Amino acid sequence: MGYSRVMLVKNKYKTVGYDFYEAAFPSLALEYIAAYVDDLPGVSVKIVDAKAEDLSTKKIIRRIRDFKPDLVGLTVPVTSAINSVMELAAVAKELDATIVLGGWHPTLDVNDTLDKGADIVVRGEGEFTFRELVQKGSPVGVVGLSYKDNGSYIHNPDR
Repeated sequence: MGYSRVMLVKNKYKTVGYDFYEAAFPSLALEYIAAYVDDLPGVSVKIVDAKAEDLSTKKIIRRIRDFKPDLVGLTVPVTSAINSVMELAAVAKELDATIVLGGWHPTLDVNDTLDKGADIVVRGEGEFTFRELVQKGSPVGVVGLSYKDNGSYIHNPDR
């Protein structure tokens, strides 16, 4: 049995220095991911673009609580956003959601991302990988994923 309630979140964050992500443009990465799982039977997917909607952390948390996802996917497009993303991930984890991170930082520093609290990291392009994860409900054997098992890093083959 796979995941049935999937929430994809682009957190509101401020990068260090010049922020070319400051503009409120749609997160195409999350839209692509959503499109790849939206047609799966029994799967409900919701996107929260906190940056574009100018949502406070409190409002993001409320949306997570209201939707009750069993899987929360967060994007980390730049390394300077990792700490704010992980703060939100910690709250979602308290609500019993599996936390999946993707983007530049998680792909380039997988072990650090797992050590900071991610349950699963999607390395590289995530559309097919995320779809397979949602279908299976487990990272075991899904190419393109990394996770921890009893404290050991597991890096499945690249997709």
